[in-house]
Amino acid sequence: MKRILTAIIAGGALLALMILVPDGHGFLGICILLSFTGLLEYYRINGLGNGLRLSATIASCGLAWLGCWEIAHGSKYEIIIRISFLFLLMPALATWKLFLNPGKLADSQAGILFTGILYALVPFCLFYMLAGGLEFHGNYEYEFRIPLGILILTWCSDTFAYFGGKLSGKRKLYVKISPGKTWEGLISGTAFCVAAGFILQETWEFQFSGTLRMNWPIVAAIVAVFTPVGDLVESMIKRSLNIKDSGSILPGHGGVLDRFDGPLLSIPVIFFALCLFAIANS
Repeated sequence: MKRILTAIIAGGALLALMILVPDGHGFLGICILLSFTGLLEYYRINGLGNGLRLSATIASCGLAWLGCWEIAHGSKYEIIIRISFLFLLMPALATWKLFLNPGKLADSQAGILFTGILYALVPFCLFYMLAGGLEFHGNYEYEFRIPLGILILTWCSDTFAYFGGKLSGKRKLYVKISPGKTWEGLISGTAFCVAAGFILQETWEFQFSGTLRMNWPIVAAIVAVFTPVGDLVESMIKRSLNIKDSGSILPGHGGVLDRFDGPLLSIPVIFFALCLFAIANS
């Protein structure tokens, strides 16, 4: 009951801020709050002291969001699009750790500070910029269907993977990291996620003010791959630290990192893919 109640309240607040508050200010507030909380969680579970944890989170979030605002509403968008491949660093590092060297993303204090920024902060900045379209001259035009569509696809992947595994799961996906996940669940989640992508393409097709069109099937394919990988990466991190949840801010769900484990990896890849389309159409 606690889990359901949290989902209703938090989900309703999220949708209201995302859809009803004009010009994307509500969504900006959501992304700032999630990035701040997620970064605090990451630094806490990795053992950073209270003073360093709080000061590093405030400084990192402050600088990142000031830069994000200037990029989205200024004239430096083209720079970000041209170097968007750098945002693949964390998905690549996390996937490498997951399959070749399972464990914490970093051990040293400097490594923890750096990986925290890439893992828990940058994806929410990119999420905000995605919601405004990739315009070369910083003409930010908030479109709530972009973040909402990504969240719908993530929900499809998670939910149908869960039910597919429960109903017909036999072959374990990665016992060492997450014993409950199965190949049947992965296939089910992938199939329904991609199908939802084609439905969104038919119902929510739109074009940014430039030449870039939103390609939902490609976004769905990315979500279908990186949502389960993100889930496994978060499980790997928690298992290496011997903890159950990253936090307790969402009763019944854990912390921000627990709830948004899939988007933390899928959003940078989606951003990169759409940047490629923007370059090709520029």
